Amino acid sequence: MLDFVIFAVFFVVTLIISIIYLYPGSRRPTTILGLEPSSKQDGNLADIIRSGSLHEFLINIHKQYGSITSFWMSNYQIISLASPELFKNQKKIVDRSSEVYLLFEPLLGSESLFNGDESGKQRRIKFTKSLNENSIKTHSTIIAKITDELLTKWSVMSDQHIPVEEHMMALAIKYQVLSTIGDTFKDNMGIFTLRRNFDTCWYEIQRCLQDLAEPESHRIQAFKEAQNFLEKYLQDAVTKRRDQPTVSPENSLLIDFLLKTDAADSEIVMDLFMTMMFDFHTLGCLLTWLLYFLATHSDVQTKLTKEVQTLTDDEITPENLKKLKYLKQVLDETHRCAVLIQWSAYTQSFDGELEGHKIPKNTPILHAIGVLMQEEQYWPLPTQFDPERFAEDKAKSGLVFQPFDIYGKNGDPKRALNYVCASICITKILRMFRLGLVKGQVVTPVYGLVTKPDDEIWITAQKHTKQS
Repeated sequence: MLDFVIFAVFFVVTLIISIIYLYPGSRRPTTILGLEPSSKQDGNLADIIRSGSLHEFLINIHKQYGSITSFWMSNYQIISLASPELFKNQKKIVDRSSEVYLLFEPLLGSESLFNGDESGKQRRIKFTKSLNENSIKTHSTIIAKITDELLTKWSVMSDQHIPVEEHMMALAIKYQVLSTIGDTFKDNMGIFTLRRNFDTCWYEIQRCLQDLAEPESHRIQAFKEAQNFLEKYLQDAVTKRRDQPTVSPENSLLIDFLLKTDAADSEIVMDLFMTMMFDFHTLGCLLTWLLYFLATHSDVQTKLTKEVQTLTDDEITPENLKKLKYLKQVLDETHRCAVLIQWSAYTQSFDGELEGHKIPKNTPILHAIGVLMQEEQYWPLPTQFDPERFAEDKAKSGLVFQPFDIYGKNGDPKRALNYVCASICITKILRMFRLGLVKGQVVTPVYGLVTKPDDEIWITAQKHTKQS
């Protein structure tokens, strides 16, 4: 009997030790309530997949556990926050979370801008310095010219249905190439080829958050072929720019700024690759949702059209666009209602405390900004598109609305520049056309790294009978 008791005690102790060793949830570094890992290898990745997306997963767990909760990715416990008060306590965090973004490393490699080490951090800081008053003027001139080309095309399509996403993505990638490396296109086939390769890479990167299975060999091959094509294209641009540097500082582009650093060509190419891919998708999707909401809300379109028509074509500048208060409201509500950017990730750079819970240094912190932007406590009828939410007398204080992340308004000029570009584009469009949605469409959002519609959106664009 004694032998059995000894064996039983030994077995139980061994079992407990095994569980502690194998399952990271048993070594929970904080006391924050949340999900236990459903898999010792993948954490809660299967739960994320069942939810449909990381955004929808975050909505579910925050409903269950409140504004601060946790879950697991691999062996890392991720803390997720969804309140302006908690965001405020995280304001001093400036490091991207390498633990969260490690999901992308098998595809992007260790030189990616997602890299959370000091090198990646310093390279991201350099990007913010590349944008100044002169460069913003250059960007504005480029987006205005491309938009004018699009309007010329639309002028002969008055009786046709216009594919919004296709046209906005083409506009966005053309702008991104011209404003980043200064390359030009001989025809639309060049734009199509670039977008096809960027989309191949984008699709596979997003699958890192949507698929437990190892990618099929044909998918990996397609990704590598697309990445190799783009890297060669960008390396050629770097070589050409070294041989023929920009003379005027006023016309400097991102590539010129990077070439002045001590970065290796491989880092410059990767930085250009990541910047162009993510920024083109962000701007393209923002414009797509903006046109969709205007086409489906006639009263909003009418009011905004009257405002933008107070400017002449020559007056459409970043300085004058700041005067268009309603335009800013429409852009903010588009960002909020579409949940364009759903989350951002950082690393706890010091030992800290949140709501009585100790947060050890190097803990991955995720800001569920998409959850907050759909929170009924702050946004009554959150799925309803209503730019009046952002009227000056109703403006939300603090960090309730974050269109990009907690640094997006002031600390990330590269992303905030999308607002300038979108403002120029939509001002020119509404000064010339009245938009309408083709009947019979059901538009459903797909939550990836940037939210997009699940299918093409078709609109009509009728010229105004009079120009004011």
